[in-house]
Amino acid sequence: MNYQKAVMSVVYALFSYLLIFVALPYLLRNYAPQESVHMFLNSSSIIVAAILIALSAISALFSHTKIRGVFGVALGFVSFAFVSEAFKSVSAVYHISGEYIVVNYAFLVELLKLFCLFEAAIGVTRLVGDNS
Repeated sequence: MNYQKAVMSVVYALFSYLLIFVALPYLLRNYAPQESVHMFLNSSSIIVAAILIALSAISALFSHTKIRGVFGVALGFVSFAFVSEAFKSVSAVYHISGEYIVVNYAFLVELLKLFCLFEAAIGVTRLVGDNS
């Protein structure tokens, strides 16, 4: 077992946890309008994010390619569920200098979903490519 890789993965998972549960709510509270603070982090997206972080940390504990492939597929689909759940609304209204500005970020959400499906595809190739 590669312990150095496992430790780095746990550190990455903790960093992801801090980013999702501490930094993102802080930024939303300070820079987004008050009505959109709960738009990203509803209860179901928080649960999916916790599962996503746990899968990311656990996957590095295994050196066998097939097991990592299974975790890669699961990680891709769970992250797709997180993006779909967290970004149900694809536009935000900001009040800047007395004017309302509507920002549509549907393209970014679709790009995130595509990256999640790429992660699942990488897991599938690990599963198929392992001959042991």
